[in-house]
Amino acid sequence: MPNSQSRDSDNTDDVSNLNTFDNKPTCQENQTSRLTKESEIIEQLRLEQSRINDLLCIFLIVALLTASLVAFCVTRSMLSFGFLSLLSLLPSMRRRKEETIFPISAADKEIKLRELDVEIERIRKQGTPSILSFLTWLKHIFGK
Repeated sequence: MPNSQSRDSDNTDDVSNLNTFDNKPTCQENQTSRLTKESEIIEQLRLEQSRINDLLCIFLIVALLTASLVAFCVTRSMLSFGFLSLLSLLPSMRRRKEETIFPISAADKEIKLRELDVEIERIRKQGTPSILSFLTWLKHIFGK
């Protein structure tokens, strides 16, 4: 008889350790699992946007090179290579897209602001005011 009672008490301990709400996870477990799933989905969307942006830049580079070569072959004018000046816009477009897809952390912004402060102090010591206004403008932008 004592053996059966000890077995029954062991079974109740096992049952008490289980979730008694129909083996469903609690609300807190639901929220954490949902948040991790959402963050994984957001990360996948960011990577997909980044890849699309890279493909768009590659396509535009090839299109501009092709347009310049075709225009040169047709016109035999060096001015037809003017399309190549548009290539300088692609890195800035890519940088802006990457900053929106992968935002800069607050710590990185603080580091950039400190670097700008050091640069401003160096320029003030040299006495060149034209660059100083540009750097204060940059500091204002990074401070946002």
